[in-house]
Amino acid sequence: MNILPVLHLTAALIYINLVVFVLSKNPRSPVNIVSSLFILCFAVWNFGDALLHFSQDRSIAMFWENMGSFGWIGFAGFFLWQTAVLTGRKKLLKSFLFYLAVFAVPAVLIYAQWTGRLINDLVRQPYGWGVVWSESFWTVSYYIYYVTYIIVSFLLLLNYRRKTGHRYRQKQAAVIILTASVVAIAGTVTNVALPQLGNYDLPPVAPLLSLIWAGGLTLAVTKYGLMSINPATAASDIIATMADALLLLNPEGNIAEVNTAAETLLGYRRVELLGRPVEMILSSGSSLFKGPEFEKLFEKSSVKDVSLRCRRKTGEDIPVSFSVTVMRDREDSLVGLVCVFYDLRPVIEKNIKIEESYRHQMKLREKLNKSEKLAMIGTLAGGVAHEIRTPLSSVKNAVFFLERYSGPLDDETQNYIGIMRRELARAEEIISSLLDFSRASVIKPETVSIEKLFDETVEELGKRKNISIVKKISGDASRIQADPEKLKKLFKNIVKNSFQAIEGQGIVEIETFKVGHLPFQGPAII
Repeated sequence: MNILPVLHLTAALIYINLVVFVLSKNPRSPVNIVSSLFILCFAVWNFGDALLHFSQDRSIAMFWENMGSFGWIGFAGFFLWQTAVLTGRKKLLKSFLFYLAVFAVPAVLIYAQWTGRLINDLVRQPYGWGVVWSESFWTVSYYIYYVTYIIVSFLLLLNYRRKTGHRYRQKQAAVIILTASVVAIAGTVTNVALPQLGNYDLPPVAPLLSLIWAGGLTLAVTKYGLMSINPATAASDIIATMADALLLLNPEGNIAEVNTAAETLLGYRRVELLGRPVEMILSSGSSLFKGPEFEKLFEKSSVKDVSLRCRRKTGEDIPVSFSVTVMRDREDSLVGLVCVFYDLRPVIEKNIKIEESYRHQMKLREKLNKSEKLAMIGTLAGGVAHEIRTPLSSVKNAVFFLERYSGPLDDETQNYIGIMRRELARAEEIISSLLDFSRASVIKPETVSIEKLFDETVEELGKRKNISIVKKISGDASRIQADPEKLKKLFKNIVKNSFQAIEGQGIVEIETFKVGHLPFQGPAII
């Protein structure tokens, strides 16, 4: 009895069961639907080969070979379609040309098979029938179609595996690439290469080997959740995509799992952390996982927002906020610890900026208060100046009339009148200063000579016989940018105060020089 037809029929039944299994996972998922069509191609292929090898008549055997072509020609197109859906190639899936490639090209090749342009003869063998490929354009076209679609699908999977950040998706792609590669190579040898070389000793077992491919696909479905969202894969996705760093610790305090955010924050790779004690990433001063703090953790079952310092792989200590939850089973036994933590450095930097902004606002407020006070003082000074100027004008007029209409005055009276005139002039200067203070002062800077302005000021004040004036004006500090009137007023106050401070003989010395350490880098006057 020939066992090959029985094997093909058994494989066909297995594939049909896999189709039912995949659709039962999620009948509305595009990945599940396309994967079911892909697996169905292997079922049709095996069913056709089972009846091919079971048939005794050549024409009937060729009919079943043609029926099986829906599977062995169509599966490459469905594999490309399944890969595009799995890897999320949205632009490709919206392209009309893509679906033309998936359906139209295989349809043309199936037509070529039914019209005898691909496998055009069968050779009777002990295991059933061997196939004879025609030497035609259509056979070459089939080879190009098959190889191109398989290679493009592999490239899509490899690129997807390289770019995706999810470990279980990387494993899905790896499983499919590995199993598909084995089947594609072995199947091409038994079903294409050996018959082309005229060697029919080994039966064409590619559809049977495809069970490896389908098995890999099933493994991806059941173990890694390729085609459905279940609690395990959902939890894995959540852990992988969490913005905060996460560690899972076993009851001994060793790291059992770590997410991508934790790897990035700590600078370690996952394999460097798994199985290592949690103290490895904590600074020496941290005591959350030992001593009284650890006992409190078990009493409360969780702690939140504990400030700790973690040590990165580079040795840098960084501040983090740590939250820990104790996991227990139904018998209240410790299962492990869930640790979630995040970097406090951005928070600290933000707080520093807020404090700096607050201090800056306080300084501005102080300046504003000072400005308001100065404005009030200026208003008061202006009012006082105007009020004082009126009686001073009366006194000034009285002195004028005394001098003019009192007749000849003795020396003592004239001396007193002179004193009154000087004091009145002094009072006028004070009033003028108050009025200047009360008004907005406009500075009109220009390049001025310090020595010239000083000489003019001394000349206006008048020289004193008992006082000598010494000038030390350096060349690099002799000319500056300043308002000449205000600078002359400054000199007048300085010299006048100097005169008043000297009793008897004395010296008034003025010196200019540049002071390099001052912010404005300008000349200073003493």
